[in-house]
Amino acid sequence: MEAEILVASGDEIGEGPVWLAAEGALFWVDCVNRRLRRHGPGDAPWTEWTLARMPGCFAFRGDGTILLASRNALSWFDPRTGTDTPLPTPPVDFSRERFNDGAVDRAGRFWVGSMERTQSRPEGGLFCVEPDLSVRKVDSGITVANGICWSLDGRTMFFADSRAGILAYDFDLASGSVANRRLHLPLDRMVTFPDGCTVDAEGGLWVAEPGSGAIHRYDPDGRRERSIALPASKPASCTFGGPDLRTLFITTIGHRLEADSADWTRGPADGAVLHVQPGVAGLAETAFGG
Repeated sequence: MEAEILVASGDEIGEGPVWLAAEGALFWVDCVNRRLRRHGPGDAPWTEWTLARMPGCFAFRGDGTILLASRNALSWFDPRTGTDTPLPTPPVDFSRERFNDGAVDRAGRFWVGSMERTQSRPEGGLFCVEPDLSVRKVDSGITVANGICWSLDGRTMFFADSRAGILAYDFDLASGSVANRRLHLPLDRMVTFPDGCTVDAEGGLWVAEPGSGAIHRYDPDGRRERSIALPASKPASCTFGGPDLRTLFITTIGHRLEADSADWTRGPADGAVLHVQPGVAGLAETAFGG
């Protein structure tokens, strides 16, 4: 089992991978270069769109358009026409914080985390975008908001704060409410720090930990039970896809981070999209319900 380069896309920060089964294609963003990218049938080797703002994360609607959370806005983006339509400003103080990572729950709500712009103070939050496009703030006290995913039974939400570890909340799917915030996976039980994450069909939590040179799987009790070495040092996010959902796609970071050693140099896989068959299937993506 070895991870290989799928697309040598040269991303500065490759993030937010989403598998779109209807097209048999993987979509992701390069945050720094304001690109949405697609790799699938007919791409050679990828198709890309230049975005109006720096993206954080996105979610597909059933009609193929995208709800895009940029660092300082929400908008509809249509890949077929390239048009970007801003949405009403949500209850976020963009002078102090910005959106980062997010995901759609199994009822079609879009969850997005925010972070204080210097990434040093716990002044970010957790927001929920309902299918009617109303936005509510669900939690605060987040320093560096990253990956969001849900347990196999849907009763727990996992939320990565890169300065603390993996948080967990009791989650009610019917109401979209969270409760009982706790530290599920502290940094001292991880290899580095968490970025993007996803849950597989057996309940394993896969976490991209920049600087670790690997993708890591944690069991429901928070024990690291497997790591897959990567040809890139800084994985940023991951998702399952492919026709049988048995391929793990991993986006990576291609530029220097503060935590990098003085002799770090960019290699051919840094900033690429990787893929591996980890021996377990993932869960199907849910479209945004709006």
